[in-house]
Amino acid sequence: MAMFGLGWYMADLPKDAPKAMSFDLFDLGIYNWQLSEEASPRTFYFNLHKSIGVTLLALIAFRIFWRLTHRPPALLDSLTAAEKKIATAGHHTLYLMMVLVPVSGVLMTLYSKFGLKWFGMDVFAGLDNPVMRDTFKEAHELLGVVMITVIGLHVLGAIKHKVINKDGELVVVQPKQRGKRQKGPYEYGALRNYFVPIIKDMKAGDACEIPFDKFDKERLRGAISGWSVHHWGKGSNITTINNDRKCVEILRVT
Repeated sequence: MAMFGLGWYMADLPKDAPKAMSFDLFDLGIYNWQLSEEASPRTFYFNLHKSIGVTLLALIAFRIFWRLTHRPPALLDSLTAAEKKIATAGHHTLYLMMVLVPVSGVLMTLYSKFGLKWFGMDVFAGLDNPVMRDTFKEAHELLGVVMITVIGLHVLGAIKHKVINKDGELVVVQPKQRGKRQKGPYEYGALRNYFVPIIKDMKAGDACEIPFDKFDKERLRGAISGWSVHHWGKGSNITTINNDRKCVEILRVT
């Protein structure tokens, strides 16, 4: 999002502004950027945008390599088939935009007359082809809008899981919780789906027990240990494993 903000900021900078060798970054008085040669504000911010963009493209390439060599966390069992398809499509689209947005920017730079400098170091000269440059400029802007839209939908989906579904999605996607998501049928969403029908009519102070023979004990322990208090149904519940009684105990708190 910072890159989009930088793009909007520099788009309105005048082309004929006085050149300088030092810039107070965004006129915030936080950091003063020194240059080896004079440049106009527009040139400085465009070069900064390009440099950060190329750096992000390299990081994105590593991110994609990591994803291809590491299995992603499984989707919650509580999701419907349609929700799983939407989630998968959203993630794939986001990855695609992460590649296409900077690549279109690099191609726009290639066909401009200025070429690319990475933090002051020459990378390649521009081909000065206005037609191709404008084509990739429009593509860069359009893809940027698509990417912002996908990010917005992604955020709305996360809020839905947190506020409406309350299925623990934002908890289990954290690095320390991912192992618990891959334990199979007893991930958080599956536990929620299993217990809600049992406790939906319970009132504060009520308790119930579910025998171990209903579950794979080791997987159950791993799945429940991360969440001692669950907001299932219309209240909160404390879920514990009782090895002596060989059961899962659920106490309705509110």
